[in-house]
Amino acid sequence: MCACGHRFDDVRILEAVAPDLFWLPDRHVQVAATLAHADDLFGQLTEVLFAYQAQPGGTIGLEEVPAGAVSRTTVISVASLPRSVPLLAADVLTTLRAAVEHTLFAEVEHANRRPLTAVEARLIEMPAALTAEKFEGWVRDRMKKGAPKPLHLGSPLLERMRKLQPYQRSGSPGEHPMALLADHSNLAKHRMPAVAALRLAMIRPDDGTPVDPRVRIPNPVEGPVKVGDVLAETPRGVRVPVSLFPTVGLNRPGTDRWPVLVKELDAIASWVRTQAVPILITGTPDVDPLPAGFDIVQGHDDERAAIGAGTQTTARDRYRRRLDVAIVRMDLPELIAAHPDQPDRGPIDRWVASLGDDELLERMGRFRAGRTVAAAERTFRLVETMLAEVRTFEAQGTAEYT
Repeated sequence: MCACGHRFDDVRILEAVAPDLFWLPDRHVQVAATLAHADDLFGQLTEVLFAYQAQPGGTIGLEEVPAGAVSRTTVISVASLPRSVPLLAADVLTTLRAAVEHTLFAEVEHANRRPLTAVEARLIEMPAALTAEKFEGWVRDRMKKGAPKPLHLGSPLLERMRKLQPYQRSGSPGEHPMALLADHSNLAKHRMPAVAALRLAMIRPDDGTPVDPRVRIPNPVEGPVKVGDVLAETPRGVRVPVSLFPTVGLNRPGTDRWPVLVKELDAIASWVRTQAVPILITGTPDVDPLPAGFDIVQGHDDERAAIGAGTQTTARDRYRRRLDVAIVRMDLPELIAAHPDQPDRGPIDRWVASLGDDELLERMGRFRAGRTVAAAERTFRLVETMLAEVRTFEAQGTAEYT
């Protein structure tokens, strides 16, 4: 765990095994490219988010504002969110919706065993019914209008579609991935781009800091952080170091919910790739999943082989790793410099800069959180070991110049 409370999992090396995509008929090979395109767009979005969150001076400006006997930590500025964030989020969502709709259309066309008429083709879409009654009503309405037989009651394909309906999630059908995908993509297609904004996920006193009972740190509201928001109230003259955890939220259409944008997109993308597409094709999700991405820039004589050589690492996985690395590059020097010997910070910074990302995460992964004496001693020994590495590195560097 890093100084800011960020936890890093142990590094594990897994053997790369190509997925068995026997279940993917040739008529659906294109959906793998659609999903890879969605992940590419998601990757572009995370590049913009990283630059926004890592900008000099941060994303939130604060000032202590006296108010009688207390001082209020007040937001005085909020960095403007790049326009490309909601636009790219909308692109990801509409591409994921296309993956579902294209898969459904190809299955209807295959099961119909004859070319579709223009009327039949227009009636093919994936509903997002919040109740079983609404789904049945949708089916009957389509049948009256001349939908092809694969969309009639009793058809195997219709039963697969039924498995993916939001009402299957008892208690909160509106939070089912199909409902969220429909709401987000309908907004993006017909009304406006997705709505995103900076919000505060958490405000927390720094670890080990005793908090005066007179200090008031309200839970941040879920919506966008605004100039004038009061994040803490303390007695005049009392200072409490706190950590802010700003993030970018994505508004769920028609609600006051602002889940973390990358989590919302990742959850929907994962569901489309591992649930919706295989269930529409096979009736079950119990198959090897399609890759999150593969090379769609180059042409492939054997596209199945290219898909099989793809990666399960998603845009969110890459983004989290990049954040982990950035956090560790800031926190590890602080951790080593806190050694009682008060070592010179320069050699520490140079040693950390010399480490590759994997080396850096591996070293930080050696630390484990804990407040016991044993945990403190373990941390001290680890810091001493790394300080020895710093000194060896610096000595080697000095030797090269003598």
